[in-house]
Amino acid sequence: RHSISARAALDRRTVHVRDVQADPEYAYAVRDERPIRTTLAVPMLKGDDLVGTITIYRLEVKPFTDKQIALVETFADQAVIAIENVRLFDEIQDKNRQLQLASEHKSQFVSSVSHELRTPLNAIIGLTEMMATNATRFATEKAPEPLQRVHRAGTHLLGLINQVLDLSKIEAG
Repeated sequence: RHSISARAALDRRTVHVRDVQADPEYAYAVRDERPIRTTLAVPMLKGDDLVGTITIYRLEVKPFTDKQIALVETFADQAVIAIENVRLFDEIQDKNRQLQLASEHKSQFVSSVSHELRTPLNAIIGLTEMMATNATRFATEKAPEPLQRVHRAGTHLLGLINQVLDLSKIEAG
């Protein structure tokens, strides 16, 4: 024995009991002072998945009309759509929060990388430039070409890093 709502859920179909007290399958549940007499249970289905049931009742024997049953079934279908829309909206909101957090982490990473890479490169570039232009002072007269190569490589690498980091900032913004 099942309740009317449970029967609708199990069978995945609308259950209409015109007189609960007269129906042997459900009469056992009648204990109230003012018992339910007529009831209608409509499953709320998303495909084959049960979302819930809508159950309405009357305290008098008064069967629901086909039009009323169709209206409750339509309402159940619309309720499932509304519930799914809320679920999808919540899912999108969660994904947006995750994307925002990832963007913040990316910005922090870019800022850290920017500092960690540019600072030593600027020191290397500055030092090699100074050693190449003041060769006699630093006793580097025999090494201007290697110093200039290091300077060019450092400047090139700094340019590449700037391009990557600037592109990363544009994508994040």
